[in-house]
Amino acid sequence: MTIDGSAFGKPQIGPAYDEIVSNKAHLLKNMYWQEHFLPIINTKGLSLAESKEQLFDFINEALHNPENMTKANTALLASLGIAQNDFVVTNVGRIISWKGQDVFIKAMQKVVAVNPNVKGLLVGSFESGIGDSAFYNVLKQLISDLGLQKNIILTGDRKDVAQIINSSSLVVHTSIKPEPQGLVILEAMFCEKPVIVSNAGGSAELAQLYGAIATEPGNVDELAESILAVISNTGKYLANQLKLIQTNN
Repeated sequence: MTIDGSAFGKPQIGPAYDEIVSNKAHLLKNMYWQEHFLPIINTKGLSLAESKEQLFDFINEALHNPENMTKANTALLASLGIAQNDFVVTNVGRIISWKGQDVFIKAMQKVVAVNPNVKGLLVGSFESGIGDSAFYNVLKQLISDLGLQKNIILTGDRKDVAQIINSSSLVVHTSIKPEPQGLVILEAMFCEKPVIVSNAGGSAELAQLYGAIATEPGNVDELAESILAVISNTGKYLANQLKLIQTNN
């Protein structure tokens, strides 16, 4: 059970004891506990309940004093220039052409034309040996050419990716080549964020199993339409995703 307030002004509570976490055991088997799960739950924006009693205390605190539980996430997004009412779409992955960040940027142009309060975060390293600095420069130029400087933020390498995911409204995976799995997809699902993925490889299997939206790799129009669909009815898509996670665990 998680009370998840998405990006702003709402509390986030996560259980840290087995009786509650066990209903997501199948997801956890697909993740590296020490490397990936603990960083997600050990964020300043996520309160951990170590017992049922403490969980109830956190819920009571969230209901009566929610501002005390959301300062970290709000501060993080504010530091990136994101306003309280913005819808935050996040793409996580090293900056390299086959990850499809250019597809994300082009789709965001169409999204922003409909809803200017949407902000995109491109989170990932472009350092030599990890990413591609030349492609990073291509992305910067594309953002400028499309007039998206106020709507898309290239964060570079971050040590607080877990908190960024927790602070996002939607997580988008845009690889144009099949990947074996796409770990960030599982991380976002565990954080109870709606997810859009490329319909290829392991990400397509995860979408079918857990209810993420799958789009044709490289299809800008389909990606933009899917983002807008989630923005217009986030609860519907997230509820379907959570239902399938519970059903297929």
